[in-house]
Amino acid sequence: MSRLFFRLIFSIALILIRTPMAIAQTPSSWKLSPDDLDFQDQGQATAIARQEQKKETFSWLNPQRYNLQINPINQSTEKTWKEILWAIALEEAKYPDIEDTLNKILALTESHSQNIVLTRAFQSATEIYLANPNSIILKDRFLEIIRHSNNPKWVAMALEALVTKEPRDPETLDWIDTVRQRFANTDSILLHTTIEDVLFQLKPQTLPSLKDLLTWQIAPNHSQLYVLCRQDRTILCLAILKDRKGNFVSDHGQLWSVPLLTRSLHGLRSQFEHGQSPAGIYRIEGKMPRAENRYFRAYGQFPLIKLYLPFEEGVSANGKLPANLSTYRSLFPPSWRGYFPIEQTFWAGKIGRGLIRIHGTGEGQDFFASSSRFPASYGWNPAIGCLSALEQYDQFGRIQKADMPKILQAISQASQGIIEGYMVLVEVSNETQKALTVEEIQSLLELPVNGDDKSQIIKVEPPPSVP
Repeated sequence: MSRLFFRLIFSIALILIRTPMAIAQTPSSWKLSPDDLDFQDQGQATAIARQEQKKETFSWLNPQRYNLQINPINQSTEKTWKEILWAIALEEAKYPDIEDTLNKILALTESHSQNIVLTRAFQSATEIYLANPNSIILKDRFLEIIRHSNNPKWVAMALEALVTKEPRDPETLDWIDTVRQRFANTDSILLHTTIEDVLFQLKPQTLPSLKDLLTWQIAPNHSQLYVLCRQDRTILCLAILKDRKGNFVSDHGQLWSVPLLTRSLHGLRSQFEHGQSPAGIYRIEGKMPRAENRYFRAYGQFPLIKLYLPFEEGVSANGKLPANLSTYRSLFPPSWRGYFPIEQTFWAGKIGRGLIRIHGTGEGQDFFASSSRFPASYGWNPAIGCLSALEQYDQFGRIQKADMPKILQAISQASQGIIEGYMVLVEVSNETQKALTVEEIQSLLELPVNGDDKSQIIKVEPPPSVP
């Protein structure tokens, strides 16, 4: 199996930029085609193909490859290091020499010009640090960075990793104060957003009225998809839908819903490249065509739903979200204006994130080693910024379950035949480690169990299971 294929999935954003799938579409192309819901058996999903894939990935973790003396980081070895760092992230490799290698790479951040490799190393190092309860060497490196590095990006990533893993460490506030003092005169949106984010983790604000948010209309005559998540993104989120008239969509007398995962593979927060899906408002505009076979493992076999952040190019003039914070806030009900956690899409877009999609995945359930640590969301694969829908295959490559057809069909029907509208992703408290349920939301909204004249009845069926 060609290594070129595996390089193509290192960065979804990079894939999108280099393919026709990133080209802006017009309203005429936002329509859902019956072919979009067809499903096929997949040779890349067979047990034999997956074994070969694993074998290839493990080969990238040969100690000779990640030896910095044998493979120093430079332009000629960039692809090799991308492979190595991706394999480390996939396997959450816990060999002491890998942590030592990551530590040595992070030590180069002040003097090295290979920014892409250093960023990937930071992403993988964060993941390994968060996963390993005894990772002293990486903690010491992150502390060294926040105390002495002059690069706001590396300092932000190091500070976020430290606070996320050890919010109750007695020195946590000292870490934040150190960064504030050292960068008091530095205008870095990423660092400012990170400081606000870690302070929120330490002392969360009271969640405004969820009912206010769910009953508010961002814009008239537009459907709205709500994705309700716990602050802990390892827990599945719950998506519900309103049609263009502002009526909640129901399916067989109950709120239409579908589970989604917004967990970042690397455990990164929303302001960082490859971080979790930001909370806040997105514009929904169109779909990406059914992926070519070589992109199957990254995206699954169904069309992807295109989401746009503020500041992101490619969206229609009428659908562009505000690039002014006050105007962005005005899209929310009054009780939510100024609530920092719901502004993540604004700041992520301003920092430069984009190309976020809702998609399935052709990878196996055990492809990402980190999935085994989160049994409640096992089966929904993590992503590097996107929202992941369930898509599963048996050992013969036959599809067993898939939620993308259900999502595509529901949004299309709620939007009078096109994929268009707005999405609001919101984090609720971590009072329980369980996902929100339809019953909880239905009770909150005081909607009758069997629906009424204010709920649209919509029947959507996923592909049938293989006997």
